[in-house]
Amino acid sequence: MQHLDFSRTASRQEINTQVAALVEKELLLPEAAEAVDVYKIMKFCQSGLGRRVAASPEVRREIPFNLRCSCGRIFDELDDCDEELLIQGVIDLFFREDNELVVVDFKTDHVTPDNYKELVSQYRVQINLYQEALKTINQAKIKAGYLYFFATGEAILV
Repeated sequence: MQHLDFSRTASRQEINTQVAALVEKELLLPEAAEAVDVYKIMKFCQSGLGRRVAASPEVRREIPFNLRCSCGRIFDELDDCDEELLIQGVIDLFFREDNELVVVDFKTDHVTPDNYKELVSQYRVQINLYQEALKTINQAKIKAGYLYFFATGEAILV
């Protein structure tokens, strides 16, 4: 997803061609290329969220950040803690839409009815931190944050 050209994802062949080009450029190992699930990538690209990414005038990926926040913000059981943590992370993707930023975090977890709510809850904190970091770094308004589960093909607004 890091190097995918969203304007060339209309067919399996277009995605396969991009994967082969990444191998040729040595940005992807041949073994990793074999593991790429073209169907799941196509499903994202054809989704409403994927089409919004493709239509955006600005798409950025793999953006590292540092953010200071209170430990209580991360750990519920430490809500009265005054100490600060330095959070380091990498935002999978964000795009500009209507002069605001939309954050997307891709997840490859195995999703079941039993773990769905727990996964969304767990990753909600992460998306919120990503949004806060982007707002601080880019001095831009954040429109939305999404989790995208490849296992289910579902985009979840957080």
